[in-house]
Amino acid sequence: MSNATEFKKHLSSLKKIKDLYEADNKYLFIHYACQSFNEVNDGISPRIHSIAVRLEDEQTELFSVFQTADDLGLDIYDNLDRLEKEMLEEFYSFAHLHSKKFWVHWSMTDTNYGFPAITNRAKKHKIDNAFDLGLLNKIDLSVELKRIYGDSYVSGPNKFPGIVKLNNISGMARLEGVEEPEAFNRGEFGKVHQSILKKVNNLQSIFNRIALGTLITESRIRPNRPQFFYEKYNGHWLFYVSSIIVSALVGIFLGYIIF
Repeated sequence: MSNATEFKKHLSSLKKIKDLYEADNKYLFIHYACQSFNEVNDGISPRIHSIAVRLEDEQTELFSVFQTADDLGLDIYDNLDRLEKEMLEEFYSFAHLHSKKFWVHWSMTDTNYGFPAITNRAKKHKIDNAFDLGLLNKIDLSVELKRIYGDSYVSGPNKFPGIVKLNNISGMARLEGVEEPEAFNRGEFGKVHQSILKKVNNLQSIFNRIALGTLITESRIRPNRPQFFYEKYNGHWLFYVSSIIVSALVGIFLGYIIF
């Protein structure tokens, strides 16, 4: 990929987030908890346990099998299919109301974990009010961060908890990896609730800091600063030609002043 193409993507991503941040009632944040990938035995996508959606006014909607079980007075483990279906019906009713907004997420892109996985679970249960979530306007923060700050914006393979920690954003109550499905299997539903609520809060904090230019990263790239051009174009022939021309002009100017 050329430096010019990368630069265009950088500007596009930064403008997208800033414009959205300044808009009213145009976006929300989503994260969810699901069954362990290793426990899937129906050949579809992992069962969904709970979905958290945070609106830009910081109001959060929570859809969960354990909340639904409590409302219906049902045992969770004996009625997982019914409870998941009821939960997804409520979620899709909400999604219909907010289908014109931008849905900000973190790597929810495939049938293991993501909007395609939610769609698969809806198809399994033949949910009447379901629609193709692929039609939603979506922003993957994991992608936008790379476009704005480069691949090395935070060290380590787990970028989401990494950028949260680097910015001293509260990560208390977060469960990572298999910790969420393990907590669910132990009946620790409150911990799963708190984890996904914390994660949508973290998404909003990261989004806001990108828009305000206050996000801390390990990248030397700083958006909208002269150093950004150096990082992106150092090594390109145009960089060297430009440097020579600028140096010559500075030399002429200094010579004029001195003499």
